[in-house]
Amino acid sequence: MRFKDIVENIKVYWSKRSSTSRIGLVLFFVVYLIIPQPFIIVAGGMVLFASFQVVKKVSHWFYIAIPAIMIIYALGLSLFILMLFLTTDSVTEDEYVITEDPLTTREEFFYKEMIYELDFYQVDPINTDHILNFEMLSLVGYRRGYWFNRAPKDHAQLLMTPHSNLPDVELEIYLYNQSGAELAYYSFMDNIHEVIRYEVPEDIISIIIQIENIQGDILYDSGEIAIYHDIDYNPNQIAKGGQYDPNPVATYVLNAFAAHLGALFIITMLVSVNNTYQKWIKKVTK
Repeated sequence: MRFKDIVENIKVYWSKRSSTSRIGLVLFFVVYLIIPQPFIIVAGGMVLFASFQVVKKVSHWFYIAIPAIMIIYALGLSLFILMLFLTTDSVTEDEYVITEDPLTTREEFFYKEMIYELDFYQVDPINTDHILNFEMLSLVGYRRGYWFNRAPKDHAQLLMTPHSNLPDVELEIYLYNQSGAELAYYSFMDNIHEVIRYEVPEDIISIIIQIENIQGDILYDSGEIAIYHDIDYNPNQIAKGGQYDPNPVATYVLNAFAAHLGALFIITMLVSVNNTYQKWIKKVTK
């Protein structure tokens, strides 16, 4: 099938539609232009199942159709992801507000890694005592959601990076709310040298971090850490993180364009592969 044939089929299909049906198609097309992602995913599944009718043999489907479709969609997805990186605005590292608290090289690395993942963050981190056998850097940050799902409220996160100066330190990390109820538990060794991200529920106004040894002795207590679900009323300093987008509307438009570009690439490649396959079938059956 050539592109000329596809255009002709579209014209024939349009000519047979009623006025109501045409209005519905126009509205559908407008919605698709604005929010293409879910339609592209559904269309991909439909194409996958439609290929059963095109491919002549089961063996061809496994040896030709599946690899071809997977490669095409992988390339289309790669193109889409590439466009995300090219079109998404973000704050560069030299614009980060670094805390005035003295940090070691390792702590500064984790600090930058944490704030890069956030739209906003409280500048001053919560740091444990260096006299202890362990260290932990904690930070309260806020996310507004992905570019296609921005929320009116900022969702709070508690980020923690535990690390130890001693091997095989068996410690436990507990999170409590303002009433003393346990919210979460983490094994120190399971998360050592990693960033722990805890999504703070909407009803939590403060969190307490406690670190205990296996005997249950409390080695560290952070005290109450204020959580601001509306950062406009936060009396502390709030800075823009690496995921902060100064113009989300423009970013969304560019990303929607990237989705359309990826979809166009996929359609082009599928038509090309189908034409090549049909020619090969005719050649083999002669």
